[in-house]
Amino acid sequence: SDMTNIVKVNREDFALPDKNWMWVDDWWEIEVNADLGTNDIDGWEYATDFETFSLPPRSYRRGDLCRRRRWTKTRMLKHPQKRSSSIVWEVGTEENGSTIKARSHIQLHNHTGMKLTFFGFCHSWNMDEYIGNTAPEESICVPLQLSSATHIRLATPKKPDGPHSIPPKIGGFFATEQ
Repeated sequence: SDMTNIVKVNREDFALPDKNWMWVDDWWEIEVNADLGTNDIDGWEYATDFETFSLPPRSYRRGDLCRRRRWTKTRMLKHPQKRSSSIVWEVGTEENGSTIKARSHIQLHNHTGMKLTFFGFCHSWNMDEYIGNTAPEESICVPLQLSSATHIRLATPKKPDGPHSIPPKIGGFFATEQ
């Protein structure tokens, strides 16, 4: 049911907002925040009565008569059926001959006052992929192989001398949410 306990909806009958959305997974999960003290290890949140559920959520206390738990399922926007990927061709001449470079048309601009690292994510990759670094007021082109990223994360190194893995992994950074 909803939080008022008036509208009852089975999890399996829960509808997406419109046809532009899809479920990432086929299963529902119980939201567990036991480490935050907002519910127990089984996902139950407790209250003395139904009216007090509007207060900040918490785990069990003696005298609680009501409990509930939240089920979650991840959704994402579908890609358009025909997604065009533009390619930018850069032709140049160097001492040893002509060069041709291909890159994506997607550019990321750093308008902050600090060096940033960019990571891309797509559910089909199931991991964050390193895109590159930019200094303040500089730009970077997203590599062709990463241009299908659905999420971009901005990151700064956790250690002052930066990460030591090549290519850098997201675990060595303070990063934004996807």
